[in-house]
Amino acid sequence: TSWYPLAADGERKGIARLRISVPLGRVAVADEMNLSSESGDSTERTYEFQVRTPTYFVFLEGPFRRFTRPGRVPISAYALPGTQVKPEYLERVSQVVTALEAEFGPYPFRGFTLVGVSRDLLHRSGTDGTAFLGGMVLGSQALDPPDFALALPYVAHEASHQWFPFTVR
Repeated sequence: TSWYPLAADGERKGIARLRISVPLGRVAVADEMNLSSESGDSTERTYEFQVRTPTYFVFLEGPFRRFTRPGRVPISAYALPGTQVKPEYLERVSQVVTALEAEFGPYPFRGFTLVGVSRDLLHRSGTDGTAFLGGMVLGSQALDPPDFALALPYVAHEASHQWFPFTVR
């Protein structure tokens, strides 16, 4: 059963304003990354997200560090402690998004976000990675590969879901 209000399209998807509170030192990341506000005190932070495109809600929280590459389609990576995300990596991800735009049309969301989590967590959830509106969840080791060519097919596959099925259904 869905625990959130559903859109009227019958697909069990929802739109909402999500407020996620996490302990200080942790970060919340959610669908489409429409962060409208961040607030808090000395013990916790509250993140508020607007999810305007009907979807199955995806949100994560953890002790993430954020790495960014500005641009027409901004690229963000949220990495666990000990994982370094090089600027060259974010540049290559941007090139992947640009190549996909040449095939499928303009990128449909505000930015593209990668969230690295432990491989164990992914396997326990039955996947090696998954796309969400405006981004993807992947194994943290894929954020700092010895050679980007090793991660390229994985990143490109999940990035293509920004068009199929999120935009074209």
